[in-house]
Amino acid sequence: TYQQYALAHGVKEVETYTGEGDVAEVIVKTILPNVTADLLVVGSNDKKGLIGYFGSHAAYIAKNAPISVMVVR
Repeated sequence: TYQQYALAHGVKEVETYTGEGDVAEVIVKTILPNVTADLLVVGSNDKKGLIGYFGSHAAYIAKNAPISVMVVR
C-alpha cells in the first residue's frame, strides 16, 4: 500500500523490505547494510522523556544507524 501511494505521488523508485524481530534492530542491522540509502526518515511517537520524545524505535535508529536519520514528529 505504501509503495503504491509513493508511486502515485511522484516517487520514481520505491523498494520495500520486510523482516522479523525488533523493528529498530532489523532496520539498523539487516536492511541498512544492504541498501545504498543516504537518509532514513522515521516517524516518532509523542511521549514523555528523551526516549519518549523520539520514540524508543526512532531513538535507537537515530543512535545506531550508519547513515543520516530524520525523525519526524
